Amino acid sequence: MNVLCTSDWHMGIYGDPSDALKLNNNQVLDLLSRWETEYDLILFNGDILEVLKSARIKFSHSEQAQRVLDDRLPVIEKIMSLKNYRWIVGNHDYPLEQLLGLPQSLVVPLENDYTLIAQHGHLLRAPIEHYSQYAWHFHLMYCLSWWIDRVGMKLSGEQFCLDAMIAQSLNEWRLADAHRNPSGTARDRIIRLFMSYASLNSDVNYASLDDLFHKKAQQLFGQRNTLVTFGHSHHRQIQYFENNNVYVNTGSFSYHSGYSTPIFSTDEGTITIVKNQSFLSVYS
Repeated sequence: MNVLCTSDWHMGIYGDPSDALKLNNNQVLDLLSRWETEYDLILFNGDILEVLKSARIKFSHSEQAQRVLDDRLPVIEKIMSLKNYRWIVGNHDYPLEQLLGLPQSLVVPLENDYTLIAQHGHLLRAPIEHYSQYAWHFHLMYCLSWWIDRVGMKLSGEQFCLDAMIAQSLNEWRLADAHRNPSGTARDRIIRLFMSYASLNSDVNYASLDDLFHKKAQQLFGQRNTLVTFGHSHHRQIQYFENNNVYVNTGSFSYHSGYSTPIFSTDEGTITIVKNQSFLSVYS
């Protein structure tokens, strides 16, 4: 049995600066049809939609979610018609819990006595109110991001996405951690400041998110054969533990990651990464 795990599409209204996915409906429909024939289960692990980012500081997240649902209706209908899928909410699409009846987490029995435990991960660091009732500085941050993307798309092309660039820089920063000068460069200090700002009103520091997920995954493991998956951090991680327990963070699904997805095999007990960008380029 092959299980595709994906999260953090941040799919907004196509062509709008809020849309980090950068794929039109036909491209996504073709991809979903391909996945349906190749994989036994497709897990959409939160933040599939983007409803927090707007040109305005104050707006209704539920109304924005409905606008995205209307624009992406063919994609939503296709997802919900798939023969075997599971879909949970994240912090950037939390209104879907009410609008579509999606759960916050799930447990799914798999073949070969494996069990899948999926959460987006945002509720491990703060309660839902942290995401649904943003303070003014968060509204301002997403509004500024929208306007930066609008200018960037005009100057650099439609693929410009500030959020994806930040996520890529953070991942490179993490990978270079072992070789970093203890005093830190100016870039290091800026990234630390960004992480500190992102953790305002949070129950844990954002810089410890990877460790937090590792510890939580180990708490969720059964005696054996458990696959625990989170998203949220946009930082893909795969780790194998004793007794065939596996932890995977799905990372982001974006142009900058080659639209890649982790695939878990219950026969092998391992994860492989499949890039979908070459397939999508045919339809661009």
